[in-house]
Amino acid sequence: MVSDRIVKDTANLYHYQDVNLRVNTIYRYKFVGKDMFGEYTDYSEPFTIKVADMIPPPAPYNVSRKIKNPTVQIFWSSLKVKDLAGFHIYRATLSDGPYTQISKSLLSTRDSVYSDKVSKSGAYYYRIHAVDLSANQSISEKVFAEVHDIKPPAKPIGLVCKPDTGHITLTWKENAEPDILGYLIYRTVSKNSKDHFVLLNSNPIKGNSFVEKLPKNAKNKFLYKIVAIDSSFNKSPISDISSARMPDIFPPAAPHLLGVTPINQTLSIAWIPNADPDMHHYLIYRAIDNKRDTLFSQLNKAEISLNETNFIDKDCIKGIKYSYYMLAVDSAGNQSYRSRTIQAFIPLNDVPIAIDKKNYKIQYKKDQRKVELTWKIQPPFLATVVLRKEGSGTYIPLAQTTTLSGFNDLKIKTKNTYTYILKAFSTNGETAVSQPVEIQVE
Repeated sequence: MVSDRIVKDTANLYHYQDVNLRVNTIYRYKFVGKDMFGEYTDYSEPFTIKVADMIPPPAPYNVSRKIKNPTVQIFWSSLKVKDLAGFHIYRATLSDGPYTQISKSLLSTRDSVYSDKVSKSGAYYYRIHAVDLSANQSISEKVFAEVHDIKPPAKPIGLVCKPDTGHITLTWKENAEPDILGYLIYRTVSKNSKDHFVLLNSNPIKGNSFVEKLPKNAKNKFLYKIVAIDSSFNKSPISDISSARMPDIFPPAAPHLLGVTPINQTLSIAWIPNADPDMHHYLIYRAIDNKRDTLFSQLNKAEISLNETNFIDKDCIKGIKYSYYMLAVDSAGNQSYRSRTIQAFIPLNDVPIAIDKKNYKIQYKKDQRKVELTWKIQPPFLATVVLRKEGSGTYIPLAQTTTLSGFNDLKIKTKNTYTYILKAFSTNGETAVSQPVEIQVE
């Protein structure tokens, strides 16, 4: 039969279908033609076809997880088919992906658990891919894991305290963790005990410095420590303790001089001990018969201990009047205001020559606000000294006069009791001493 045109066969998409073939098997085919008279043509050239495996393995099932922060363990079950090659683990931070392979190599067909150590906290989704020898894959259901950050920050280092007037500045080296929320500052006074530290800031502070304002007169020793806290509220180990003491800018109180008393050939200076808790020592200054500051010089060569209450001036000359005052010095080197100035002298040797009471009169003249002293002493006495004590104090010379007649005491206070004595000096060192006379100033 002859056709003058090409006839297209539209009955089938193929002329022959070979079914029930085995995968991964090579098949060879040849064609031969047969005419209407039963005659066969020559065979065609053979061609080869390999049947590929397009069927994926069974998907893993019974997928579960166990969280041991920061590690997530994935568990699964699988059907052990002959062409199963192994498993891959995929992870995503969103339910819909994208998923990224996290297993570096194909897991064995015997594996049924995988541990994933994550770098930070958050939500994670996992899937297991079963892979066969032809690289066909099947995907399990996804499983969710919430990883919480339980790793604390590193211990803060480099804590330094710098005190200044009215405040202490703390600095330290910042932690390297990216999720540091801030720092908590703790302080105690003097005693390094965890039970005595108090938290200074309710909210964690950023950065690496903190300034605490304190009273200027605070003299305690302050101890500080800091703790780093991250965004998951994990706390670091406690830093090393750093301490500071506020600079002392306040001087101690001025010493209270009780008096100066002649003892043998010396003068004894007595005072009441200072109550300042940071007292360190005393200084005594002396001038000879003069109150001008330029003539005062420090008397003690070594520091006078705060436990001392008197000082003996051994370098004295009889009959010469000395003026004394004291300074208190604290442990920071601050000096007090000067005490009151007290005068004293070592009397010359007295001889039993008494001043006649009849010629020695003392009276208080209220209208003139003075105590008037009059006396009459005959030669050989050339000079007279008036001494006075206030209450139960020490006798202090008030005036030295070359006359032998009298003296007016104008430096008096009302409601005080004063006692006066006279000493008259001769050219040969003899001294005449009067009996003491007490006057009540109203």
